[in-house]
Amino acid sequence: MTHDHTDGTSSRLFCEDQQGHISVTRRSSQGAGLVLNVRSYGATGNGVTEDTAAFQAAIAALNAAGGGILFIPPTQNFYKLSSGSPVLFSGVHNIIMQGVGRESSLKLVVATDTGEAIRVESDSSDIVIEDLAIECDPAVKGMNGIGAARIGLKQPTRLAFNRNYIHGFKAETGPSGGKGIAVETGVTDWEANNNWLDRNDFGIRIFATVAYPVTRWLARGNRVTNTTASVPGTGYAFYFSDSSADYKSWEPGHAYSLGDLVIPSPVNSYLYQCVKAGKSGESIANFSANLGASTSDNFVIWKTLARVDGSSAPDPTRVDFSGTATENVIDIAPVGLFLGWAAGVDFSFNVLGKIGGADSAAFYIRESQNCLISFNVVTGTMKNYVKIQESGGTYKSDNLSFLGNQFMGITTGDGVSGDASAVNEAFLFNRMTGVAGKNYSLAHPGSNVIVDDDTAGFSLPRGNVLSTPNVLR
Repeated sequence: MTHDHTDGTSSRLFCEDQQGHISVTRRSSQGAGLVLNVRSYGATGNGVTEDTAAFQAAIAALNAAGGGILFIPPTQNFYKLSSGSPVLFSGVHNIIMQGVGRESSLKLVVATDTGEAIRVESDSSDIVIEDLAIECDPAVKGMNGIGAARIGLKQPTRLAFNRNYIHGFKAETGPSGGKGIAVETGVTDWEANNNWLDRNDFGIRIFATVAYPVTRWLARGNRVTNTTASVPGTGYAFYFSDSSADYKSWEPGHAYSLGDLVIPSPVNSYLYQCVKAGKSGESIANFSANLGASTSDNFVIWKTLARVDGSSAPDPTRVDFSGTATENVIDIAPVGLFLGWAAGVDFSFNVLGKIGGADSAAFYIRESQNCLISFNVVTGTMKNYVKIQESGGTYKSDNLSFLGNQFMGITTGDGVSGDASAVNEAFLFNRMTGVAGKNYSLAHPGSNVIVDDDTAGFSLPRGNVLSTPNVLR
């Protein structure tokens, strides 16, 4: 049997023998030449039989053989998955999970709000998931279409999610909503290209910490549509934020695992990482304040990892999210891009259409720094084009650059609304239309620079720099 599949750049011909092995005319750069058909491991694709175990058996066989391609043939129904055991890539390498498009359909049916369809974790590397339809049954409202995260000190790397259709992940009763693609703490060198993420609470959501940043990534050519706010704090097409859940208060007599992060009590302004697992002492150790130093705590060894804010709720220095989102199209969302305690994000040459809602904004930023937002096109009816807001922490949103953006929608409030946390921002050659309030309303008394061709109203305290021919009103 043969399957012809063209991915837009090259063709692959799959020829299956009686043992379920397939020869491939073009060897993958990621995996070996071996290609296995998931149906040969018991998958039916009939929409009734649970198929997760068949996927796991095929993944195990490929990993044992040194890698290859897991072929997901088309089906008139779908491959039924359950959240109790998602399709799991854990500690495996050099595997491409390859479908033929929307006809290669995986559906999360037996699930809870914490369910995932596909998960990549531990030290998995060189994993590609492409040309699949990944959907969630409306009665289920699962958590993630594709999820990727570390396990302890083991962190996934070199991942690619390409040309997938991910639909309907809306964990309405969960604490954080459903995500089309969720990448969390410690994942590096990954890409999400040309996916269609439809009717999820988040399109792409990225969580990281100062200890486990998410870096060296590219999100390009994705279509993010009908992003909705099923629960408060959702409704973001792209979302980058510090994962405060990773930080725990130190506890006596507690069993800690590799990679756990703790803050001593009382707080001493430092974050500590478990580098030797075991049970902590019954009384608090004398935690070292020297970065990189080790602290013995009964059977546990802690590494002094980073300095954080001295409050009881850790508020670390901004998290490194160095990477690029470009040439993406957003269509219908309350918020196009959220940056929370983030640094290093380049969000450029994207189209944000039909941004709207009661408290909506194309760009919503909290206490972030050193990010570039440039040459984007924004339409819709929203409260603000840009909203910069403090969240009760000790950090400012500083050194943000807004360059050459075309704000062509309508606002019910100010174009750019920034409280006292907005400092050292650069707004250069942006164009705004349809602003009900002032183009720029910034509360911080100084150090912001605005260079614009428009001459609409401004609300700026003394100390901000405003170029001519703009007029301060």
